[in-house]
Amino acid sequence: MLSQKMRLPVLILSCAVLGLYGCGEYHHRAGGIPSSATWVDGTFIDCSVDTEAMANRCTVYKDDSGEILADGLFILSSTGKAAEPTALDYAAFGKRKIYLANTGILIPLWPLNVTRQTDLCMPLC
Repeated sequence: MLSQKMRLPVLILSCAVLGLYGCGEYHHRAGGIPSSATWVDGTFIDCSVDTEAMANRCTVYKDDSGEILADGLFILSSTGKAAEPTALDYAAFGKRKIYLANTGILIPLWPLNVTRQTDLCMPLC
C-alpha cells in the first residue's frame, strides 16, 4: 500500500495522464482508412494536390465504418484551382463540400465518385 506522502503525487499524476489522454486527437480508424487521413467531425478526410488535373484529389470516409462519402477531384470555390498543401487544414465536410479552416471551400470538380472524364459520357463516347 502507498504511504501517505506518495498518495497525493500518484493521484495528481494519474489525473494529469488521464486528462491529457482525453484531450488527444486519436480517433479509431475503420479498415481501409489511410493513416494520412485527418479526422474532422465524424469523418476522415484525405486530400492531395493533383498537379496534372490542377485540383485536389480527395477522399472522405465515414469515421465509424470507413464508408467512402466522397471521392474525386475538388477545387477551391473562390479560385477554381487546387488548394495548396499548407491550406489543407480541414474544418468540416457537408453538402458535398470540404470546408477548410481558413474559410476556403473545396467543391467537387466532377460529380462525386466520378474520377475520369470518360465516366461522364458513357456510353455515348
